[in-house]
Amino acid sequence: MSPAKLSFTHALLCGIGASGGALARTAIHFSLGDTPTSGMNTLLLINVAGCALFGALELRPAMHYLVVVGFLGGFTSLSTFVAFIVPAPAPLAVAYALSTATSCVLASMMGQAIDAENYPPPTPSTTPAHVRSDVR
Repeated sequence: MSPAKLSFTHALLCGIGASGGALARTAIHFSLGDTPTSGMNTLLLINVAGCALFGALELRPAMHYLVVVGFLGGFTSLSTFVAFIVPAPAPLAVAYALSTATSCVLASMMGQAIDAENYPPPTPSTTPAHVRSDVR
């Protein structure tokens, strides 16, 4: 759905989900300790978990806006990631940036693979005739 067609309801669902995701991320940070090093590690785990769920979840539009765009968008954090790497020594910043980017992309791909394994695309033999394009 293009941004121009985003309804007020979808925007509201995104906001509700994002606030829940941000609160969950903050709760995890505080429960695991929030020193600079532990904060970086915690955020890496949060971002990897969020990316895996981004890849794995395929929901109806309303739930997609609430859970995927909203909650997972608020749960994962690029701004906190940048806040950690800017003051870090250059070798640590580069290593953290590369490990985050690599692990998040791989996690998303694994999530998509798990989703495809659990919910394979329909085949002509399992798709109703009124939906299939090869049946007239």
